[in-house]
Amino acid sequence: MRSLERWKLRLRQLGKGRRLEGDLNDELQFHLEQQIAQNEEAGMPPQEARRRALADFGGVEQIKVQCRETRGWLFWEQAWQDISYAARTLRRSPGFAFVALLTLSLGIGATSAIFSVIDAVLLRPLPYPESSRLAVVLRDQGEGAYSSHSGPAIRFLLDNLRSLEEVYSTGGGASGVNLVVNGRAEYVQSMSVTSGFFRTLGLPPSPGRGFEPGEDRSGGAASVVLSHALWTRLFNADSGAVGSKVLLGGEPYTVVGISSPEFRTFPPADIWVPLHIDRMGDGTNYQLIGRLAPGVTFEQAGAELSSIVESLRQVAPRELREQDTMVLSSYRRNLTEDARPSLLVLLAAAAMLLLIASSNTACLLLARGSGRSREIAIRGSLGGGRLRIVRQMLAESVLLAAFGGLLGLVVARAGIGFLLALSPASYQIWDARIDYRVLGATMAVSLLTGLLFGLIPAFQASRIDISKSLRQDDARSAGDSSPWPRRLLVAGEAALCVVLLVGAALFIQSLANLLSVDLGFDPRRIMTAQMSLRGTQYQEAQRLKVLFERGLEEIRRLPQVEGAAVCNNLPVERGLNLPIRHPADPERGAVAVDWRYVSPGYFELLSIPLRQGRLLSESDRANTQPAAVINQAFADRYFAQGQVLGQQLQLAMPAPFASLDLRIVGVVGNVKSRGLAGPPQATLYMPMSQVPDRYFQVAHSFFQANWLIKSRQGAAAPIGPMREILRSIDPLQPFSGFRSMQQVIGGSVALPRFQMTLLTVFATLALVMAATGIYGLVSYTVAARGREFGIRIALGATTGRTFRTVLQQGVLLTSLGAAAGLLAALAFSRLLEGHLFQLESTDALTYIGAALLLVSTSALASLSPAIRASHLSPVESLRGD
Repeated sequence: MRSLERWKLRLRQLGKGRRLEGDLNDELQFHLEQQIAQNEEAGMPPQEARRRALADFGGVEQIKVQCRETRGWLFWEQAWQDISYAARTLRRSPGFAFVALLTLSLGIGATSAIFSVIDAVLLRPLPYPESSRLAVVLRDQGEGAYSSHSGPAIRFLLDNLRSLEEVYSTGGGASGVNLVVNGRAEYVQSMSVTSGFFRTLGLPPSPGRGFEPGEDRSGGAASVVLSHALWTRLFNADSGAVGSKVLLGGEPYTVVGISSPEFRTFPPADIWVPLHIDRMGDGTNYQLIGRLAPGVTFEQAGAELSSIVESLRQVAPRELREQDTMVLSSYRRNLTEDARPSLLVLLAAAAMLLLIASSNTACLLLARGSGRSREIAIRGSLGGGRLRIVRQMLAESVLLAAFGGLLGLVVARAGIGFLLALSPASYQIWDARIDYRVLGATMAVSLLTGLLFGLIPAFQASRIDISKSLRQDDARSAGDSSPWPRRLLVAGEAALCVVLLVGAALFIQSLANLLSVDLGFDPRRIMTAQMSLRGTQYQEAQRLKVLFERGLEEIRRLPQVEGAAVCNNLPVERGLNLPIRHPADPERGAVAVDWRYVSPGYFELLSIPLRQGRLLSESDRANTQPAAVINQAFADRYFAQGQVLGQQLQLAMPAPFASLDLRIVGVVGNVKSRGLAGPPQATLYMPMSQVPDRYFQVAHSFFQANWLIKSRQGAAAPIGPMREILRSIDPLQPFSGFRSMQQVIGGSVALPRFQMTLLTVFATLALVMAATGIYGLVSYTVAARGREFGIRIALGATTGRTFRTVLQQGVLLTSLGAAAGLLAALAFSRLLEGHLFQLESTDALTYIGAALLLVSTSALASLSPAIRASHLSPVESLRGD
């Protein structure tokens, strides 16, 4: 009860500090005056009476402290005093505060920006109720697990997997299709899903409904659910849109629902349509996602899946190879698996940058603390204990860190925009932002950073020799403190800087190697345009060929156009895999090759070289023997020892596709596909005019058709005229997007460019901070040892020797740090091994170059202080003595 009453009394005293202090002063003054009056009554003179009263009374300030302690808030009062004093001190040193805050804000801001992306991609729950219970079925082929399955395997799992209460399947992702609303055509991203899609994710459409059982079967209603954003844009958020008719790929659909505003899918989609389970093909183009049933764990569901796989192997042995297995994985982990390694590398780099910023600030505080030795000595002589001095210094560092954290949030906000602008498309599906999690992490990092970089300067200041410091001025006593903490911090900065420089240099060289590979074609002055041909409108090859031929003819007439062609897939980007059989070697079986259709002039437009035979031409018509051109990789792999030209190939597609016999008429050079890093794929080119209807339908179900336009020298790409030409041919068939071929190539290297850019930015900031630290240390040394250098010069030391003595200090310290950094870089480079192209992570020249760059920078940073030391006047330096 006494303790409770004491806390009640303390709480009532909150907010009454000034009045209580006034009452305390009045009471102490009253008692002091009473004592003085008693001494005077005893016959003492007034001055002696006051002196004796003060002596008998004791230290007034000590009594005040004891009284404050009885109130119970002394710690907080002193903390507030320390913070207030720290703020006034920093305000009197604007230069120091500016440099320290700038350094901290850059380090904390970079770390917060990277953490915001990591939080969005790796840590934050998916935007679905109980998202941790969402699972995806993976097929493990011994070389990695993939979420792609065949149609028969998906149907078997849907019928037999009981550990998942709700399950849905998708066609593997989103694909483009033309949507026509009220006569207006728009290109949108469509995702095909089974009826359990919205129930599994736990966010039903509103207004309207999701898909009902039966709609994902042949004969089911043609229904579509619109995203909230598309509904707002095309229907002005009118609830009457539910039940309306739209054209999707030329086919009529009924809008049955609108997704909720917060509903998102990965990858993003604008509309969702039923995926007909009974029409799933044998290709591994389908995914299966489900929600664990109540009380079921991942382990239990995985065990059931293993037993089902054995049943599947017996029922449909063609669907699984002998070594194939199936496993259950968290849906989140499956989505983020590819992004995890590169983000962790960037987080490590940001953490190193933060450590460099902290070390730099600690060096500044050490130098400043040494310069304030006289002030600290006075505080100690007046009764300030070592702990109170440490708290005072820590208050200053924590205050700096807190303001640095606030400024770091501003830097982080700008940095997030920078990251999203640079990041590959796979990262941009995530909502990176500064929310309460990032805010809390930033402030925690800021305070922890303030404590860490403030401890060494605080303890260093608390160890000052009071009597010695009081006998000397600040400039002289500054030189008495140990220089080793500053030297170790600067050497640590140098070591971390070398690690970042090595990482940035490795990524720069790797990207340069990637961009210098032989593409196999000339991308200059090439503009590409895409269009979706999904649906019934262009299922007949003849109608499609009329569109292509008429469009190409009119585009080629444009004065700024040098040439034009069409194809199903662009160079650098992956094509459609189709099975090819060699009729003369039936034992070999079918092999999958990259299949592409092209119009006449395609190879000439891209300057793809002819190796043997001839190119495809206008003479390759529908009524002639189907021709094929293969690339050199195809010829080397399947015709290494024999004649290539005139050989027969067969497109061995399963029923209802008809097999197609082709005759090889030419061999062309290899063109990069599936990115720049991989080996050339065996590729087969067919003339557009000889492609059967079914093959067009398959190609356009997975990929858009592509137009290539080569502009004349100095002419701009005719984007506007091309839109008008296509609109005149078919008003409801828009181009979905335009990209230069350089942009296509750039998209294929988006991830390595993103990593390289960020590490280069971090390494540059680290180099600047390290140079600043070296400059500060050497400048401080020159100021502290000014008299020593003056005596040396007076005793005959030459200007050059003094210059070398000062310069060597910075260079030697950096060299020692760089040596330690090279060892740390060897460990860090192991994280980079999977991200480098045609480059070893232990490339010796890269390590040596990074160390030399840092040492050279330190020499430049030490140059100005060294010149200043070598020109010191002995008379001026010794005058103080």
